[in-house]
Amino acid sequence: MQNFCAQLLPSYATLLHNHPASFLLYSFWPTLCVGFLLSAT
Repeated sequence: MQNFCAQLLPSYATLLHNHPASFLLYSFWPTLCVGFLLSAT
């Protein structure tokens, strides 16, 4: 899961930069990843 998040978050940063509206639609996954990483520490 951590590897998945590590690969996912940079691509979402690019998506946020290029397509802010799409990022809002797909913000579920980075939110889930951040929550997972916070709970794992």
